[in-house]
Amino acid sequence: MAYASGNDREYESRDYTHEHPSEEKALKPKDIRSPDFLQEITIGGSVISYPIVHKGVCYVGANDKYFYALSAEDGSELWRFLTGGIILSGACIYDDILYFGSADNYVYALSAKDGKLLWKFKTGNGIVSTPMMHKGVVYCGSSDGHLYALNKDGGLLWKFRTGGALALCASISGDRIYFGSFDSHLYSITTQGDFLWRFRTGNGIFSSPSITDKEGNLLWDMFAASPSERIGEASKIFFSSFDGYVYSLSANGDFLWRHRSNTMEGTCVVSDKKLYFGGNDGYMRCLSLRGEEHWKKKAGEIAFGPNVVNGVVYFGSADHNLRALSASSGDLMWMYRANDMITTAPFVENDTVYFGSWDGYFSAVKNGELLWKFRTSLNFSSKIRGMEMAPKLKHVVVKKYQEKEKSYATTLSDGSIRIVAYSPATPYKIGTEYAKDIRDRKKEPYR
Repeated sequence: MAYASGNDREYESRDYTHEHPSEEKALKPKDIRSPDFLQEITIGGSVISYPIVHKGVCYVGANDKYFYALSAEDGSELWRFLTGGIILSGACIYDDILYFGSADNYVYALSAKDGKLLWKFKTGNGIVSTPMMHKGVVYCGSSDGHLYALNKDGGLLWKFRTGGALALCASISGDRIYFGSFDSHLYSITTQGDFLWRFRTGNGIFSSPSITDKEGNLLWDMFAASPSERIGEASKIFFSSFDGYVYSLSANGDFLWRHRSNTMEGTCVVSDKKLYFGGNDGYMRCLSLRGEEHWKKKAGEIAFGPNVVNGVVYFGSADHNLRALSASSGDLMWMYRANDMITTAPFVENDTVYFGSWDGYFSAVKNGELLWKFRTSLNFSSKIRGMEMAPKLKHVVVKKYQEKEKSYATTLSDGSIRIVAYSPATPYKIGTEYAKDIRDRKKEPYR
């Protein structure tokens, strides 16, 4: 099944298009755009998938290819299940069955009790997206560009094709599914797989949409262990794009507003009728649902997508810290330092925060104090291949930055040049360098 195009409408001066079905447009395999996460992240002990806690058990996947079940009380291992690839996908649980994906291209269903394999379904590429279940149907996106609908036994019901990898979970309201793609579009389709509309942004989307009713109440809680639909009619959709904007659309795909935020990745979280999100400029932000900024707080190099529970904003950062901020003011409540980046939103239950880190540990923290931590099977961390080139970049001229890396040169007010370099195939910042011009660099340290 392919998406349809036509009936385009433009917003402002940008090439935002809102498309409804008119004529079918087939996609060729070479048209599928992918972030190449699965090729750039190496095997290691790192834990960078979203965890869940259910009935006193933590469930989380790791880059050592194992999916783990741990005691939420003390972190002791209950069981582990070996897949064929690193696990970036989060999990969900329904009727004591766990669903998650792996870089080995499979969607898995396991018994939550003992980790026994119930079934697995093969897609055309690795899976980063977290599966969701709605009314007995499992929905999961793949890096092959498809959203898959599977029955409870793992049989294919239908698949919907986009032009890019699907990297985070879909959101569901009524008979509609909303999800983003690395082809730069947010899609709306029916639960039967029929295309409704798509909205084009300026870059790929690595964000699960947040859906609210007209009063601003959240209708789909994607952070729950068993996400479910709340009663209400969808009114607004909020999501972010790699183009640096947070967007608000109507449930029919009409453009409402956008906010410039330097957003890198992660979900825009709605809580108490406010919107919270992190950015690659290191700020955590809070907006009204009309796009008005309430506060922003600096939080390290990169602030990743948060989880907001009981008036507290919990999130990790590239500076190795897990932070807890007041949702009303943005004031720091506490901070816990790990040994490496924390790039995935934590799970929160009874004020205990469960999270993984690139250092190879999965940890439980309460009020900034460590309760326990669990080491995965490998005692070395995963790497992002592009980051290995960081020490060499300070000897590269601007032209080569622009040609060889995903880098940007900006002229500052004093006439100097700031060069920010990114890993070639991922959105993670490698470092920053300053120069008076291409030939005459200042001596500030590379960082």
